[in-house]
Amino acid sequence: QFGTPFPRTYELTRDLLQGRDSVNSLTYLEWGLLPLPDLDVRNIVSLDFTDLDGDLLSDPLFTRPGTVSRIAVVSKAKYTWRWDRLSLSPQFKHIYQRDKFPERSIPDQQRRWIMPILRADYRVGPRTVLKTGIQGFPILRETSTDPANPAQDFRRTSYTAFFENRSNYQGYDLTILMGLFRSKLTFTGSSRPGFGQIDYFFRVFIG
Repeated sequence: QFGTPFPRTYELTRDLLQGRDSVNSLTYLEWGLLPLPDLDVRNIVSLDFTDLDGDLLSDPLFTRPGTVSRIAVVSKAKYTWRWDRLSLSPQFKHIYQRDKFPERSIPDQQRRWIMPILRADYRVGPRTVLKTGIQGFPILRETSTDPANPAQDFRRTSYTAFFENRSNYQGYDLTILMGLFRSKLTFTGSSRPGFGQIDYFFRVFIG
């Protein structure tokens, strides 16, 4: 669409009727632990079950009668060490996702996602902070594995460094971010070529 400021393309997604004649139950639990003064541990569990009734539809793409289950578990741990203007925060996050549909005897998704993170913040001035972070280290990378879809397994390492400035302009909160982000991803379950990217950004938020 030449001449439009934001050209767009649309793709229709077929409705698989996963909510027809159904009873749905969603359970969400979140809790935290503080075993040490600067150690924060949080856990989140989401259980989503949908029981489908009715006849088997003629189109094989539609969801069959039965139980659709979606389970997600997130565990996060963060320790913060502070010294003068510097703060270090090693973190670890684990995500487990499992989706199961009546059409298959095995889960459609059973992903485990491990993310080791290290953040370092240094206060440059009263309103400016230099923030840096690494997600995935050379010896312990960010890793995603899925036995149901092994071709999507990958390892990734990401880096970021940016300045954050917060101020007030005529009664409005003004936040300016300026820095870079670099990421490199390698597929481990297939011969697909990996890829990387480098982004330089300058963002302004007014609120």
